[in-house]
Amino acid sequence: MMRKLFLICLCFFSFCLNAKTVRDDVSEVLFGVSTTETKITFPEKVVIGVRKSFQKDFSTELIDNIVYIKAKRTLDESKSYRFIAKTKTGDKSYILVVRFSSKPDDEVTIVKTTQKQNTRSKSLKNELAPHELVRHASQLLYSPDYAVEKPGLLRPITVDRDLNVDHIYRGSSLQIRPVAGFKYKDLYVFAFEVINKRTSVQKLDTSNLFGRIDAIGATFQHVFVGQGSDKYTTLYIVSPHSNVLDIVGV
Repeated sequence: MMRKLFLICLCFFSFCLNAKTVRDDVSEVLFGVSTTETKITFPEKVVIGVRKSFQKDFSTELIDNIVYIKAKRTLDESKSYRFIAKTKTGDKSYILVVRFSSKPDDEVTIVKTTQKQNTRSKSLKNELAPHELVRHASQLLYSPDYAVEKPGLLRPITVDRDLNVDHIYRGSSLQIRPVAGFKYKDLYVFAFEVINKRTSVQKLDTSNLFGRIDAIGATFQHVFVGQGSDKYTTLYIVSPHSNVLDIVGV
């Protein structure tokens, strides 16, 4: 009798579980959390990037392709919080939007959309990938006019050259200032002058930016920076945001 009662309770609990399934081609994954854990399952293994401000309010645990997240205390339900997940084997990134809720999602499962991939790739045939946008931006900055492949492809936009964004690179070993910005359809490419603060050569790694910028792509012009004329390089960031402050956060 007790065994039957246990099974009935278990089935009832499963039925009441607040679970949702989300396609992996959405621009943002929205879900609610509380002070109990919410389980997020990705189609493949991921790494996550969270800012310090996010860590003050939420705790996260990553196990392969599963992220467990919960709020550390009761939060304002009208406020949204964001963090990023990126696949280990590919270039797929997810923007996850979290809200505290009295009725949280217990489980969120992100599924691959294989059937519409071919149709989507055809519709994006004439779109430029982030690395192509960086190439065109670099030509506009450093190449003579005759060497620019497609003049007019990118539209220049104004940036605040005095803005200090050293904090976006872990270790604060670089001086980083925006020098130029460009618009292409719904995307923006920003170029940042990077100066080595150290007296020694250091290898640059974009993973040190992960979790500190809201972007779909980032790359350094050079892998190493040293001293003298070798202490300079350029960082390119591709993002849907038109304002540098929206990319780098607080």
